[in-house]
Amino acid sequence: MLRMEERQLKAIAVTGSLLSLAAIYVFVLNISPETIEICDISLEHVGRIVNVTGTAEDVLQRNNHVFFTLSEGGCEIRVVLWESVVEGLEIRGTDVAAITNNTVVNLAGEVDIHGGYLQIVPTRPTLSIAEKI
Repeated sequence: MLRMEERQLKAIAVTGSLLSLAAIYVFVLNISPETIEICDISLEHVGRIVNVTGTAEDVLQRNNHVFFTLSEGGCEIRVVLWESVVEGLEIRGTDVAAITNNTVVNLAGEVDIHGGYLQIVPTRPTLSIAEKI
């Protein structure tokens, strides 16, 4: 009789764990980044996912990474596209080489600090490129 109780407890534990993982997965998929103006990004946003639009400046493509400054309304923030994101964008048909100076870019990414400066690091290959201004 004790064996049956152990099996039932194990089954309940496994079922509960799987349901919890499924709930976390659904929650993560439904997280929408906060759309924010570049000028409004502050230290309190560090660790949060934001969606911003601005004009790319000082674009540097190096070793399959892309670095640029995104500016809007006199404010600016650095953006880092790591190789994995660049590859994902290219697989989805985004021509990363089209990110040049004066290109309007919309992206979502995590606000981070590097070298004392705020930056945005996209963690997913979601980025749109508009025409040059």
